[in-house]
Amino acid sequence: MNEIIHSKYARFFFAGLILTILCAWFSMGAYYYDEHFQVLEFCSYKMGTAVPNSYSLPWEFFDKIRPSLLPDIAYVFGKILDWCSLYNPFTLAFLLRLFSGVSAWFIACRFCLLFLPRFKSLKGGKLLVLMSLFLWFIPFLTVRFTVENISGIILLYGIYSILSINEKTKNTFVRYIIAGFLFGIALFIRVQIAFAIAGFAAWLIFINKVNWKYIFVLVLSMIPAIGVNIVLDYWFYGEWTITPYNYYYENIVQHVASDFNTSPWWFYFPEFITNAFSPLSWLLLIMFFVGVYKNLKDPFVWMFIPFFVAHCIIGHKEFRFLFPVTFIFIYIVALGFDYLLYKQSQSKGKKVVPIKNDPVRNIYQKIHVYVYVLSAIICVPLLIYRTVAPVQISMYYNKFLYNHAPAKSTPLFYIPNRNFDMFYDLNTSFYKNPNYNTVLIDSIQQLGDYLRNNKPQSALFFTTVSFGTNVPVQDSDKLNWNGYKIRMLYCFFPPWMLDHNIDNWKEKTPIFRIYQFVPANATSAFDADKVMQDPNTFHSWDAVNSLLSSVHNSLQNGKLDEAEKVLTTIEDKTQGAAVPHLHNYLGMVYMKENRMSDAEKEFNTEIVLNLQKEEAFLNLGILYFRQKDYENAVKSMNSVLGINPNNLDALNNLGVYLSYIKKDYAQAMPYFIKVLSVDPNYEQAYINVMICAENRNNEQLMLKNQRILLDNRNDPYTWVVVQKGMPAGDLRAQGISVSDKLMKKIDSMFL
Repeated sequence: MNEIIHSKYARFFFAGLILTILCAWFSMGAYYYDEHFQVLEFCSYKMGTAVPNSYSLPWEFFDKIRPSLLPDIAYVFGKILDWCSLYNPFTLAFLLRLFSGVSAWFIACRFCLLFLPRFKSLKGGKLLVLMSLFLWFIPFLTVRFTVENISGIILLYGIYSILSINEKTKNTFVRYIIAGFLFGIALFIRVQIAFAIAGFAAWLIFINKVNWKYIFVLVLSMIPAIGVNIVLDYWFYGEWTITPYNYYYENIVQHVASDFNTSPWWFYFPEFITNAFSPLSWLLLIMFFVGVYKNLKDPFVWMFIPFFVAHCIIGHKEFRFLFPVTFIFIYIVALGFDYLLYKQSQSKGKKVVPIKNDPVRNIYQKIHVYVYVLSAIICVPLLIYRTVAPVQISMYYNKFLYNHAPAKSTPLFYIPNRNFDMFYDLNTSFYKNPNYNTVLIDSIQQLGDYLRNNKPQSALFFTTVSFGTNVPVQDSDKLNWNGYKIRMLYCFFPPWMLDHNIDNWKEKTPIFRIYQFVPANATSAFDADKVMQDPNTFHSWDAVNSLLSSVHNSLQNGKLDEAEKVLTTIEDKTQGAAVPHLHNYLGMVYMKENRMSDAEKEFNTEIVLNLQKEEAFLNLGILYFRQKDYENAVKSMNSVLGINPNNLDALNNLGVYLSYIKKDYAQAMPYFIKVLSVDPNYEQAYINVMICAENRNNEQLMLKNQRILLDNRNDPYTWVVVQKGMPAGDLRAQGISVSDKLMKKIDSMFL
């Protein structure tokens, strides 16, 4: 570590470490099934939280073909967290990613320092350092806690133990013993690593001319490593077994691997070009071939070639199978760059004269600056995205469910969806909170049947369904569905994104939500006080958003004190951070309490912070209307339309102002017509059109809108507006201006 700290590349090394840590934190989820099922679910089984059935555990568990070392490591980390009362599956998964990433980072730094003297050009050596740390996919791959990645890392530590031997080394035998032991571990957990080990052994014998006694020590040292893994497998599976042999028997003798799929020998070339992002992938591939051609005696070339050729021959291919040799590939690519960048010359007096004229090298040296700039333009955005983005968005839903589980057992319904990017659904064990009883259903009708027949006090539903046509998700608790109120608890996409449908992105993207169902006469099971007592709540936007959702529910139920308590706590704990909806909700509370000046201040704060300006301007306009400050009310509503020209409430309110205040029915009518053109189900606009038509003596238009209302009379909102027999006075009490003459016409529709 001391060499890394005092290296001239130390700033690059530690920048790479920071990226690795960030990626370990953000990169939630699994690159492929095996990363979850064959490590985390195995660990969950050993910790006693997974039932050994075919639903949570893959067939490899029952056929005992997977070595248990990685699940054992995860088990140890999990138990340490448990003993410290810190266990959380997401914390455990983060620590495993961090362990993998830091281990890979450290050996990459050590190899860079070891290999830099071999590079003939300063730029070639610097490229080795930069690519080993900052190539866009490096942090992402190094934090994957998988057998492919861990076997490759262990192999590199073993290789380093030998290649770092020099004339000052006194413990050569010990170095070979350590290397052999590490080779044994890598071989046991990933049998295919044998091809790379064989290539390195051949290099030791034929190129490095190492004494045979060291080869003998190397081979013998692998035996105790294999023995240790056999004992670990016995402890894990409960019986003596040799998992590498089981793997060979099932996949090669029984041809199980071929049953999945087979690919042609050239499969990996187009896969790399696609996955490494063209044209960057083309550049890396070309430099790789240059590096191989010009360094045929390099140990890493001798390791990579047999490993790669063997995988080309094996029928079943997956791109991840090459991950163990990622650093080796990058090193060879750097050798290719080094060859083209090296200006080979000799001195004659005071002149420097080229020894050999290489046209390819000369051309590249003239354009290499442009190549670097283009590569950086491609690589930097990809590196940032791949470092901070989760592997699966679905992990945020899992995390929310786990961290906000109710105290009592609660049914959690879900419909399997192929668009849901979580390979491991909500019923697998590792991320599942035991307080949920997951119920797989085929249709929403089954959910309704369950609620009617079982009448649970609370139920959750994970779905893409949006309850209620034209009812915003944050307002869905207005609905009474099978005797239950519906409230949206969580959605990954923030409200401001859902409010805008640029290029119809919402139709192209599966938008999942977590809904809560509570009896219509009961309060929500969401315990805001309990959530606020958690010291980690205000470090998580998910938790803060959940509290804001509870505030909305409190406002709907008239619980102003409860809403104000939550909002002021959020404001205090977030220490002035810009929290969307916070000041808007505070303004709504104050407006309901008739504290108009305080409400106005909060709405303006939301606007100044540039958070939910559309909602804040709308509420500010309503406030001014109530104060009969019509000039400012109109300005606020026009500000809403400046942000969103199709805001239905702003359009309707402006129409109401023109018709009821200004008595300008001709000017008001276009506003109501536009509302209905955007949303034909906006019932109050039909009422307003009828009122304008009546005052303009347009009987035909009035009757047309009466018929539309009649056709929609089964809609619950329509019943509120034009309920049969409701006196005109009651309608007016609800804020609906309507004449007695028009009320009689509405009543006549239901006779």
